[in-house]
Amino acid sequence: MHKIKPLTLSIALLGLLALLALLPLSVQAQSDADRETYRQEMADTIAALDRKIEELKARMQKDLDAARADAGETRADIGQDMRKLLAELEQKRVAAAEKLRNLGTAGANAWEGVKKDMDQAAGQLQDAYQRAWNKLTK
Repeated sequence: MHKIKPLTLSIALLGLLALLALLPLSVQAQSDADRETYRQEMADTIAALDRKIEELKARMQKDLDAARADAGETRADIGQDMRKLLAELEQKRVAAAEKLRNLGTAGANAWEGVKKDMDQAAGQLQDAYQRAWNKLTK
């Protein structure tokens, strides 16, 4: 059986401790990169929904103008419903933008909660858009 010299064991342990000390920095750097990637994905998602919302508003206005020309009471009722849906959509958009700002300032300890809030806000915004789109294209 080989005896390990105390000095050799001490040097090996010091090397291992040095590597372990660097591990949290590596994990933190990865976490920061992951958080930034997620934040950018959410920013892109909201920007894409912003474009869709603008298209929806333009289409709604076109339909309302056509309804006024036809003096159709049914389409006027739909216009009132659409305005309600658009107001809800705008409210959800503001909430999602606030959650996106929170992502940029959240520390590591608060990240999971802020991410969950962002996921929920993005889902609610998507749902509100889909309801408005379905109502318009019905």
